Amino acid sequence: FKNSQGQWRWTTHYDIYLARTGGSDTSSGSASGSGSSADAAAPATPAADGDVETAVQFALAQLGKPFKTAGNGPDGYDCSGLVQQAFRRGDIELPRV
Repeated sequence: FKNSQGQWRWTTHYDIYLARTGGSDTSSGSASGSGSSADAAAPATPAADGDVETAVQFALAQLGKPFKTAGNGPDGYDCSGLVQQAFRRGDIELPRV
């Protein structure tokens, strides 16, 4: 999610993610924790399962290729380069880092 300053942030707590992105999850009730949806960027649209599956399949197909600092493929990847390229195959745009 993006915080109020427009910086990308990560959380393991799905309820916090929903609160910060303005999303809703009817199965888990209201989100608890800090932040409000007024501070968040525009609500995120979840990717369809098929898009994520395409990304995972691409990433798995890269097994065995070497780690390459600042690698963005196709002959080697660093961690963020692999994630970005995999999700790009699923039509999901992510920042490079």
